[in-house]
Amino acid sequence: MRLAFRACLRFHARHRWQAILTLLGIAMGVAVVMAVDIANGSARRAFELSLEQVTGKASHAIYGGPAGVPEALFTKLRRDLGVHQSAPVVVDRVRVRGETYVLLGIDPLAEIALNRYGVGLAGEADSGGLWQEDTVLLSSSDARALALGKGDELPMTYRGRQRILNVAGTFRGVTGGSPQGLILTDIATAQELLNRLGVLDRIDLILEEREAARIAAWLPEALTLAASDERAASKRRMAETFHLNLTAMSLLALLVGGLLIYNTMTFSVVRRRRLWGLLRALGLTRAGTLAVVMLESLAMALVGTGLGLVLGVLLAQGLVDLVLRTVNDLYFTLTVGAFAVPTLALFKGVLLGFGVTLVAALLPALEAARTPPATAMTRSSLERRSQRLLPMMSIAGAVLLAAGWLLILADSRSLVLGFVALALLVFGFCALVPAALYLCTLGIGALLKPFTGTVARLVPRGIAAGLSRTGLAVAALSVAVAATLGMGTMVASFRVSLELWLEQTLAGDVYLSLSGPGSASAAPGLPPALIVDLKQLPGVADWQLRRQVDVETDGGPLTVVAVAGAGEGLSGFPLIDPDPGVRSRFAAGEGALISEALAFHRSLAPGDSLALRTAGGLRTLPILGLFRDYRSPEGFALLPLARYRQFWADRGLSGMVLHRADDVTGADFRQRVRSAVDAYPEAVRVTASAEIREASLAVFERTFTVTRVLRLLTVLVAFVGVFGALMLLQLERLRELAVMRATGMTRNQVGWLVLSQSGTMGLLAGLLALPLGLLMAHVLIHVINRRAFGWTLVETLPATAAVEGIILALVAALVAGIYPAWRAARTSPARVLREE
Repeated sequence: MRLAFRACLRFHARHRWQAILTLLGIAMGVAVVMAVDIANGSARRAFELSLEQVTGKASHAIYGGPAGVPEALFTKLRRDLGVHQSAPVVVDRVRVRGETYVLLGIDPLAEIALNRYGVGLAGEADSGGLWQEDTVLLSSSDARALALGKGDELPMTYRGRQRILNVAGTFRGVTGGSPQGLILTDIATAQELLNRLGVLDRIDLILEEREAARIAAWLPEALTLAASDERAASKRRMAETFHLNLTAMSLLALLVGGLLIYNTMTFSVVRRRRLWGLLRALGLTRAGTLAVVMLESLAMALVGTGLGLVLGVLLAQGLVDLVLRTVNDLYFTLTVGAFAVPTLALFKGVLLGFGVTLVAALLPALEAARTPPATAMTRSSLERRSQRLLPMMSIAGAVLLAAGWLLILADSRSLVLGFVALALLVFGFCALVPAALYLCTLGIGALLKPFTGTVARLVPRGIAAGLSRTGLAVAALSVAVAATLGMGTMVASFRVSLELWLEQTLAGDVYLSLSGPGSASAAPGLPPALIVDLKQLPGVADWQLRRQVDVETDGGPLTVVAVAGAGEGLSGFPLIDPDPGVRSRFAAGEGALISEALAFHRSLAPGDSLALRTAGGLRTLPILGLFRDYRSPEGFALLPLARYRQFWADRGLSGMVLHRADDVTGADFRQRVRSAVDAYPEAVRVTASAEIREASLAVFERTFTVTRVLRLLTVLVAFVGVFGALMLLQLERLRELAVMRATGMTRNQVGWLVLSQSGTMGLLAGLLALPLGLLMAHVLIHVINRRAFGWTLVETLPATAAVEGIILALVAALVAGIYPAWRAARTSPARVLREE
């Protein structure tokens, strides 16, 4: 045993680069998986803390739909029903120094009963400070970021109107974490700033079930009592979609990292097969051989995993910012930025590093222990065994591919099963690669035989002869290239679908809305007089009015967009396979239209009913059809404006779309509209359709930055692993190449042979990756994306994607072959062939 350990140490001392590449392969695989998991966990933690910051310990809340909750109800609730554990809330988004913040208007006295913000308010600030006019509390982290303290002025903008407020102090937060982007103020100040005098967004309560039933029966029909957990659950489902897709990228990195760790460790053990045979001949037992290999692998796993965990944490710090920005773009403003290292992420990283490394070493270790010493010292026995296993591996691969495809066809909604199916397809493909590689090399050899010399014919023969090594290297490289091709095709398909949708949606020339961020509450919208003036503006050929609000349903809050005007109000909402008469029926108020995403998430279809809680109670509308939309991952419903106003008696308007006449230029038309808007004191945003298109594509680019970064990381992991595998493969063949040198081959011929074999393996890996990449793209687009978001995308293969994948594999293989080719050409045959 001591001799065996000394031999292993001497081997790694003499082959430092092999040890470094092995450790680097383990570390990179662990680091990428760790980084994605930390980013995912941090985003999930930030979401949970943000919910707690806004809702606190409330068990229920009273909502009033678009009209809000009358402020007088809060007084009646306490006076008539004796519900003292209640607090009014007004909340919306505002801008401070160009950044978006959540403004939370609270009643400090009422909050004492709920005991939500008491810890923060009793800290550095006096809660009585909020009762003064135009005062706010900043979180400690925001105060530091804005360089503001008690008594300083805070300029705040809402809907284009600026207001100067005074900082009364800071608060530390409700529960854990570091609050970011959350501003507390007295409810009266919030109502005045947000133009909601006499109206609340909700009333938070802490209730027992019996009390909840009593209050629900007492409330007017226009108001709804909802459990906070149920309402938060709808947001959690929305956010979980994003987390699951990020997890998919993590699993893909896990798969690629695992294959490469398996690859490098297998080469590390198999390359010393002759050494194990010699040690067995000198008396090392089977159990001793197995123990030496596994202990050595354990040491490799310990060092590589430790390095990978450190690299993963460093890499995650950059990924967290990208992920949180994507969540803010797509879903909601997070009020907490949390960088947390979940225990599960550490466990997964350790499991990957140790588990895959030990499993990868176990198979060749068992073979080295079982193989007789004389057989172990001959390479041909291993290759004969590998070729005998080809039919069995091919059958297993075909079974896995079939199982994955059947799993896709069998279930139409489960996202987890979609990931499992994708993994089965990848594993099935890996099992088929050695047989495909063997057949390809035979075909290449047959084609080259009549036209080339002996050296050229050795290129495919050498690949086929070393199938136990070349099969693993080509499979790992193929999966990495296929992953980049699949993700690239998915992103390209999404972009093409978005651009086509924008062309259909941006039918107007100028879009008007109130400036600044805002919620979908029924805050006063565009000035009515401005609407009248714009309708009569010279050059206006048509117009469309829009009102966007959040309403309550049994399935949670739902965004409703009410429209009227151009194209029966449906201009900008492309219908999906509409039945004849849908437009006229919608304009007549006979029903509602819903987005494709909403239909998928709530299992709705044309002909079903949509129940809405209106000011007059529960109302049910038939669903007339579906429309395509990529704005909202959770989806929304479309109503005629006249029907909406019947339900809620809300005369406000959130936006207006203007269509210009043919005889008016776009620049002149926009100038006329801006001149009309400037006559009013309200800050109204005038945006051209081209600007909206650019902004939408900019959000798209930010959203998929995470995907692109993960794609590059996957390529990096694959490149490092394949580089190491191919380099070890060629270095292992130095004895074989020395024999060729001794029998008459020149240095240049040997170098060319090594480089050609590496290049051929890269080229074949790129070609084999094409079908898997297209299959992965199809699954990502039509299965994963569909089950996650409910969106239908146009599958588009970028013109250069296939060529880029082949070039990537070819370059990776050629770079990996440069050093072995140089070394093989420079090494003395006598020194390599000399026996100890």
